[in-house]
Amino acid sequence: MTPKAPGRWQAAPASEIGTGCSHPPAHHGQLDESARRLSHEEHAVAALLASEGHDVVSRRESRSGGRTPDLMVCGAGVEVKSWVPVEERDGRLPTARSVRNKLVDAHDQAHFVVLYARDRGATASTVRRGLALYAAHPAGPRVTSVRAIGDGFDLSWALHPGVESGVGRSSAVARDRTGPDTPGRDAPGVDALARSPRPVRSRVSVRETTALGP
Repeated sequence: MTPKAPGRWQAAPASEIGTGCSHPPAHHGQLDESARRLSHEEHAVAALLASEGHDVVSRRESRSGGRTPDLMVCGAGVEVKSWVPVEERDGRLPTARSVRNKLVDAHDQAHFVVLYARDRGATASTVRRGLALYAAHPAGPRVTSVRAIGDGFDLSWALHPGVESGVGRSSAVARDRTGPDTPGRDAPGVDALARSPRPVRSRVSVRETTALGP
């Protein structure tokens, strides 16, 4: 029997998912690295979240060997996942499977994951397919909020529990509106609704915005 996902992914405002808080546009949060100096990728995410009004604090790695999130954002744990730059991967680009693996790896760290993909070669389409694969994980998704920040895209989703998804490996994501990232055909796991040229009410939708800065 195919395990059923415990909910469905839906678009959510990027500044609100995972932390349970939102802030006035003029409010700028604080970034505190006193516990641990952040990596380049972690700092890029932390600075962005602080610019959106959140108070961000770095987390020290556990001495007992337990896994902890990279950041605390307005009191909520946030894990940052990324890839090495393309030039250090011999030109190989991240795949949907690697996106899924990043989310699986975050299971014991935080319910909110930010995928940092700038200058890493991951496209919006790759991220969406990875999210679809993750929804079919045998243990069911434990990550409940995902934000993906890449070259020309900023995508965010929240998992709504208690709603029968009925999608299995078709837990997909709406079509890419950025154009160049859209492949000619959808890989398994992408809902046929996303391919319809007519307006439809898709089970899963995507909010895309232009990434801040180059």
